[in-house]
Amino acid sequence: MDTVKLLEKESKKFQKGWEQVSDRRKAWSNFEAKAVATFNSICMEARNQELFENLYVDSSTNHTNSNYKPSPFVTLFWGRHPTGQTDFREESKGKLIVEGGCALHYSQFPSGEVGVVFYPFKSDLSEPNKKYYIYKLFSTPSKIRDKDLCNHIKLMFSYAHYSSFMGKITAGDWYRMKCLQIRSKEKWGQGNNDRQFNIHVISVGVCLFNRIIESERSILWPGYPGW
Repeated sequence: MDTVKLLEKESKKFQKGWEQVSDRRKAWSNFEAKAVATFNSICMEARNQELFENLYVDSSTNHTNSNYKPSPFVTLFWGRHPTGQTDFREESKGKLIVEGGCALHYSQFPSGEVGVVFYPFKSDLSEPNKKYYIYKLFSTPSKIRDKDLCNHIKLMFSYAHYSSFMGKITAGDWYRMKCLQIRSKEKWGQGNNDRQFNIHVISVGVCLFNRIIESERSILWPGYPGW
């Protein structure tokens, strides 16, 4: 075996692989800026139209100076809101039931690929069997077009109707949800047990949870500066 030629060949392959990863990572900042701008316009219009609950945007750029520095992500998510019902269980009787958690989430892997994840609404008394749907994996952020962003936002609203106690499901929502369920099952399996994706979902979920808690405080205590 000519070990010199072997190592030269493998070295070039690794170098090529690193260049591809580097290009994908560099493309994230442009995608994040585009997604944040799109999501902010959605949030602003939602407030103008007095949507029943506010929408919020969070991204990894907001956490560059914090102790917790997540992997690159950007999220469009709903705030938490009371359902008008109280908890009937003995251990928490009389507690106001609050609903929240619905989100559209983009997360970049160390390899530079970007995953699209949808989260449902849930409350103390109502939690969907499916904790999240992994919709698609893009090979690079530059592959996510404006059309894709629009379709993902529509799908998030459909999932919101499906999982919220206030939802009003239409034929379009039903169709989009079926596409989400089928695509998620075919791509990732019934349990969505892809290890790399689960690690990423957990890490960014901590940050998302903190933002949701802060939005809940803003609702329950008017005037709280929140975030």
